[in-house]
Amino acid sequence: MLEEQGKISRVREVKLKERIMGYSVSPARSGEMAQVQYMGATSTEDGDLHIKYLEGFPQTILSMIDEGITPADIKSMVVLISHDLNAKVYINELEVFGYVHVKAKKVDKGQALKKDDISGFERIKLGDIEFPDDHAYFCVLSLGWDKAYIFDFSPLDDQSSRKIEYDVEKFIGSYFSYLSFKTIHKISDSDWDQILKQNWFPFFSLKFSTIESIINYVRAGWDIDDLINTIEIDTLEHLQNWTPDWKKDEGLAPFVDFLERAIERHKSEDFISSTSIIYPKIEGLIRQEFIKDNPGKEGRRQNMLVEHITEKTQYTLSSLTTYIPDRFKRYLEECYFKDFIASSQNNQVSRHSVAHGASSIEQYGKKESLVGLLVFSQIAQYIKQSSNKSSNTDAASSAGS
Repeated sequence: MLEEQGKISRVREVKLKERIMGYSVSPARSGEMAQVQYMGATSTEDGDLHIKYLEGFPQTILSMIDEGITPADIKSMVVLISHDLNAKVYINELEVFGYVHVKAKKVDKGQALKKDDISGFERIKLGDIEFPDDHAYFCVLSLGWDKAYIFDFSPLDDQSSRKIEYDVEKFIGSYFSYLSFKTIHKISDSDWDQILKQNWFPFFSLKFSTIESIINYVRAGWDIDDLINTIEIDTLEHLQNWTPDWKKDEGLAPFVDFLERAIERHKSEDFISSTSIIYPKIEGLIRQEFIKDNPGKEGRRQNMLVEHITEKTQYTLSSLTTYIPDRFKRYLEECYFKDFIASSQNNQVSRHSVAHGASSIEQYGKKESLVGLLVFSQIAQYIKQSSNKSSNTDAASSAGS
């Protein structure tokens, strides 16, 4: 795509006078040990620290370019530094491409994308720039009203022969995902505890505005159940969009038949039936995926099923997307697979309480039905996205062989 456009990024070259090691993150006197950050990223949410970083090495580079460029002029800036301190500098002319995970059912060419249309960035491509593994780098990139600063100076260390052993474009993409959806990624541990205690989760199927409302309700100490009508609208709309696609998938199709029946029962407000239908099929769907990847095993251990579906998803999709498989692992363990008290009929509806008849009829309401539909949808999307990523990887390997 870049070659077809034929645009080559303009490069400026300067020679650094001193070797950059990183940023001190702790005060120290002469002779004392200091902690140095040689790799990382900041944005305006980091306040004065972010400004201090930008006023350091980026400002030094700008002062070496006799073109009258000021910090206010910077939209994008990429600097690559070789071990002999020669630096290549790219400013503003860069075409910045974000490769995103599409959440919308369809995206047309030229369409203005909203947060609800994507779930995160896979990578960021900066014009025709390549990042050599033996070069240090830093980038100043605009994202909306924010500016991200991403850096790694480790290859300049004279005491080692360090090289960059990760995909820089993916690293930048992950940070863009974080900044784009930091409402989700900055949920505190105490707020996570409260969300799960109320048996909710920032499910992938929900609109971002609804997820923000869930988080705000928790922070205000309000009951998330008060949002149930909004959550229901989001859920049924997502299922309407995606069920036809899942039905074309050979692995998902047999489960979608049950899903459609559960949706029909939910719409008829027969929540006992919809819940009883969908909860067992969720475990069956996870188990099928486990057995597919582990032939010869039966997948009877639920902790193994949970680890497999979430870790497989995390391997193919960054935790900084809105899929957040690392967090969903805890939800499955503490909510969907929640244990029950055998002597009580007041158990929260879960896979175990449904299977063992350990919840009273009053526990089977709209919320429990919706949670089942949302969990099924989350697992189905994990499977589809993991499959898509594997297919793309296989295709790329075949093309390169």
